Amino acid sequence: MDGAYINGRFGFSIVVLEEFGMGPEPANGDGRHLYDRDGCYVTASGRHNYLGATLESEMEERKEGFDSVAYEKKGKGWFVLSWYKEDDILYLKVYVGPGAISTLHVQYPASMKERYDEVVTIMSRSFRPGDLE
Repeated sequence: MDGAYINGRFGFSIVVLEEFGMGPEPANGDGRHLYDRDGCYVTASGRHNYLGATLESEMEERKEGFDSVAYEKKGKGWFVLSWYKEDDILYLKVYVGPGAISTLHVQYPASMKERYDEVVTIMSRSFRPGDLE
């Protein structure tokens, strides 16, 4: 049976599928690492927006460092980026507010794209940012 993780510090939440284990919460309480036995790694985290990042500036900063974006989408207060890195697919969903930024990062083997597309969809749709003010 699936469960949920709700972060006590930043308030974001995500559905945790039953095939995923959860690493210990770090001392600063900023998020959690999830993983399965086939090579999918998920990180849900939050941070304060001390530098006043906007949706656009955060999106551009996250695009730096990789050659091409395979998919990108922007909504009200959030964006998604997906790209390939070596033999992996990386997926990033970020909510940006004036006080905080909530991030979902998923990485899995490109050879398992068909299997993990559904996992990413479920986790991405369930990811809620908490209070970004």
